[in-house]
Amino acid sequence: GGNGRAVSRGARTVISKLRRPGTGPRAAACDPRPAPPAPAKTVSRLSAALAIAAVALLAFVHVPYPFDDDQGLFAYGARAIAHGAHLYLDFWDLKQPAIYWYYAVAGSIFGFDEVGIHVFDLLWMCGLAIVLLRIGMRAFRAPLLAAVTPLLCLAPFYAKAEPIHLAQVEIVAVLPIASVLLLLLRAAPAAPATAWRYAAAGALTVSVMAFKIVLAPIPALLILVSLLHATLNGRGTLRDALLRGVLPAAAGAVAAAIPLLAYLWHAGILGPALWVAFVYPRLALAEYPWQPLATLADSAAWFWSAERFVLPFALVGLWSEIVMRRSLLGRLALAWLVVGCLVLLIQVLSWWQYHFDLFFVPLGLLAVAGIATLGELLARRPGARWFPAAACSALLLTVAVSIVHKVQRYWLAGASPFSDPMAFMIRVEPRMRAIADGAAFLAAPGARPGTIANLGDPRMFLYANRPAILAVNGSGYMLAGQWRDAAALLERERPVYIYLGDDTRFVWSHAGDAIGKLVATRYVLRRRDGRRGEWHELRAAGPSALAVSRGPP
Repeated sequence: GGNGRAVSRGARTVISKLRRPGTGPRAAACDPRPAPPAPAKTVSRLSAALAIAAVALLAFVHVPYPFDDDQGLFAYGARAIAHGAHLYLDFWDLKQPAIYWYYAVAGSIFGFDEVGIHVFDLLWMCGLAIVLLRIGMRAFRAPLLAAVTPLLCLAPFYAKAEPIHLAQVEIVAVLPIASVLLLLLRAAPAAPATAWRYAAAGALTVSVMAFKIVLAPIPALLILVSLLHATLNGRGTLRDALLRGVLPAAAGAVAAAIPLLAYLWHAGILGPALWVAFVYPRLALAEYPWQPLATLADSAAWFWSAERFVLPFALVGLWSEIVMRRSLLGRLALAWLVVGCLVLLIQVLSWWQYHFDLFFVPLGLLAVAGIATLGELLARRPGARWFPAAACSALLLTVAVSIVHKVQRYWLAGASPFSDPMAFMIRVEPRMRAIADGAAFLAAPGARPGTIANLGDPRMFLYANRPAILAVNGSGYMLAGQWRDAAALLERERPVYIYLGDDTRFVWSHAGDAIGKLVATRYVLRRRDGRRGEWHELRAAGPSALAVSRGPP
């Protein structure tokens, strides 16, 4: 009985500390004023290196993975950009330009193939891991929790990542968003010396816009929440927030936007870029049907499978950081999640799984906070001092099981990705069989040389080894007028082969089937893939030596 009362008194003491903002063992995480980390927060170089190396290893497992449809178009378009083409002029996509610049830089350094892009993406994710490590060092007192912060944020993503999720806009844009969060944790409007942090946050917000304009409200709201938090906690007046927070952030945004707009203007794509960003979405919503709710449910189920072990700790962290501590970290993570959900829901034409990539980092940060809180509450119980280490180990063990399963299923079940890359990619992504089949069809001895048009899987551009009419592709939700123009372009150019994708039929047949009528008039079916699409050959110069054939079912 005596020991039980002592434990209860100890627990009440810890909880009472949690209830007083600015007190308790993690007060520094609640104080937005810049201060050097306490010695107890120091993470050894070895621990930091191990955390970054673990993220690099998780990314390395996915380096030889194939592209999915989007990444195939990004890579091919980026290769064209590297050779002088311009997005929106020489080829069209509904995306903002930064993802193509990302792929252009990656491909120019490491090569415009899966390995080259994914190696660059590995380095990018290591940069994100470093940012998350710095956030952990700022927010959590225990060196262990600071060191595992990158892993608890990124390991669940890699545990369930498939080709569709890798090097996508959402996960790439997480780095500048997380960098904004890191800057704000050490900024305060009452301290003039930290105004540069708000300016840098404003500039990073513009970089997020360049990747995907609909994501820009996330870092913008993080800036406003940090200023509101400081004002409510008496660490700056409203005047300070305006003069040393809002104005520097706006100045940073303008300083970043000027060279961006100048480049777009110089390239001749400023008008089209603004049209895609602000006019096209309204027109597309009027012409295309919404995705069924089943698509959103399927994407949410994938995310749940990745985060189901992390979410209970994240809920504890949300409670402790918002209700008990009222910390800046908790408010920033909550703002990220709320705006991210709204951003996801308004994308009614897609609702793809990779849209949920936005949420791994804020939920991971809250999960670490939850583990820290539970560790504090259990600190006085005999044998419970090892709870944080045990909880982190258990969470990472679930990730390790998934990664080992991936290695066994893909790496060890056949030829290695370095000796037979295509066989490996087919194991990972069975739809790659159609890509290999199409490439073999075009390389067959009786195939006619010349340009192709691809209105199916964009990866066909990369593997066809043919010049292609890049201005037309089947993966973008082009408007009816654009598809009529595309049909006119194909009529003028007369590519030797046109590939019509089955799963993109609802897109390329959008303009009253102008494409279908052109193909029926000018082309003859030469190859049918039972699951993916059809190759049609131009009639004008007479049929080739290829007989009509059916690919693998």
